Amino acid sequence: MNGKRGGYSLSAIERRRRRRRAVVLGWILAGLALMFFITTIVRLEANSRQAAMPRPHESRVETGE
Repeated sequence: MNGKRGGYSLSAIERRRRRRRAVVLGWILAGLALMFFITTIVRLEANSRQAAMPRPHESRVETGE
């Protein structure tokens, strides 16, 4: 395609701007993915701690009445 789109070619400045915008959007996307990953790990850790704690109703012995 020789860098042409719609019958014109991009100037060097336009190519740099497009490249910079793509890099910034890539970093934003990576940051968002990292934020979701960390949030998931923290929530799983909290749930596993809560599951390991004995519940009050589990410590009582039932008589079967």
